[in-house]
Amino acid sequence: MRRRTMVLVASLALAGLQLGVGGAPAVAGPLRPAGAGPVRVFADFDWPVTGDWDGDGTTSVGIWRGNTFHLRNSNSEGPADLTFRYGSSATDFPLTGDWNGDGDTSVGVFRGNTFFLRNTATNTTSFTFGSATDFPITGDWDGDGTTTIGVVRGNKFFLRNSNSSGNADIVLTYGRATDFPVTGDWNGDGTTTVGVVRDNAWFLRNSASSTTTFTFGRATDFPVTGDWDGDGDETIGIVRGSDWFLRNTNSQGNADLVFPFTP
Repeated sequence: MRRRTMVLVASLALAGLQLGVGGAPAVAGPLRPAGAGPVRVFADFDWPVTGDWDGDGTTSVGIWRGNTFHLRNSNSEGPADLTFRYGSSATDFPLTGDWNGDGDTSVGVFRGNTFFLRNTATNTTSFTFGSATDFPITGDWDGDGTTTIGVVRGNKFFLRNSNSSGNADIVLTYGRATDFPVTGDWNGDGTTTVGVVRDNAWFLRNSASSTTTFTFGRATDFPVTGDWDGDGDETIGIVRGSDWFLRNTNSQGNADLVFPFTP
């Protein structure tokens, strides 16, 4: 089965208006001060997004700048392969996922409590789910090959198995309200599960009784996840400024891929 990649929603980023470590002005771009948890801030900064844009089975990188997606088909330095506008920079939060199960990752946005999911330039699905103060996430929660939606409220995850309005199919409590949520298929079984990042400690949940824990990156890095090497399981990464540090195993250690992406 082709992997349906999803990552931490980049819209949970903190904007560069936050103070950096030690009270120094933070650099422009998404920051995650230690202990801050996900905070909704609207600003025109580069927000990381990841996905399998060309359907080759490997997750690669991208950014959302303003209301423009800049997507690259390889994990290396270079220009964007795809650039297009979608959504509004003033109110929206970027999303990615394989909404129709065709093997390619598409984009979307979350506005208020409305999801807008784009399959093609002329085909968008829209519906409401959650509340305007929730944080959107996406993943293949039931392993059917299609990415669907969810929200995080405090330390509760509300996950739905179809891209439509309705009640959550899965509700679970995990981590703390100040943690940073992440999602991925950590063990390659075809189903997306959840995790959190606390400072630079990662907690990845495979089941109610199975969590993998390790450290990677710094407390102010922006966490991302994806199947960087196309082996069927999704692993960790961080973005620091314009530099991406991607690791091919869910464990402590050095990044396997390091490169800038500045389209």
